[in-house]
Amino acid sequence: MATPQITILAAGMGTRLGRPFPKPLTQLKDGRSILQQQLDNVREVFGPEVKIQIVVGFKLDLIMEAAPSAVFVYNENYDQTNTNKSLLKALRASHEGPVLWMNGDVVFDHRVLERVK
Repeated sequence: MATPQITILAAGMGTRLGRPFPKPLTQLKDGRSILQQQLDNVREVFGPEVKIQIVVGFKLDLIMEAAPSAVFVYNENYDQTNTNKSLLKALRASHEGPVLWMNGDVVFDHRVLERVK
């Protein structure tokens, strides 16, 4: 399989956590954010040149600052839509070939990606 384009859905408001920032920026015990842990894992498995796009919405500037090397897709209706709309926007902006998408608030071990590779 060709190296997939990675899409991270990070547009939501994270209202259930009651925090004033996007869930992907939640700090983990090791000091990294969930988003940074995802980016590190993706690059470890697929290499440093893997194409990563992140769908942003709520407090997009914070996500963009946290991942400056990614390409960003904006879901302007993030507060009225769900994950499916963000994914649709990402797929419309993606290049031809496989796409691996993940929610920006999921913590996982890099070995999970080895199965996809």
